[in-house]
Amino acid sequence: VGVASSYENYLVVPKIYKSTFYYWTPDDSFLDLNTVKVIFPEHNAYAHLQGDLTTASSHTPLAKLTSYDLGYLAPDLFKLLENSALDIDTMNFFGKVKQLETSHKRSPVDG
Repeated sequence: VGVASSYENYLVVPKIYKSTFYYWTPDDSFLDLNTVKVIFPEHNAYAHLQGDLTTASSHTPLAKLTSYDLGYLAPDLFKLLENSALDIDTMNFFGKVKQLETSHKRSPVDG
């Protein structure tokens, strides 16, 4: 078991060493590693409530957080975010698209 000594090392170590590591989603830092989930036994609500964390929780919500004044500064954007329903697979897809866009240099188009 190890802990990275800095955020930069946290980002580099999993790309150098094949190992189990923890990361948060949605985050595009490790999309290129094609990570897989560790699968825990089927959820057992009683065991989970008793502190047996070897069972997965039944649901992990994907929260949407914004600045406290976004509704005032950009009400249309706030409503769009408030009414959107994106799952984690969709968020990861958008992250991969973003990585592809930034990794390819685009030549300017005359027009």
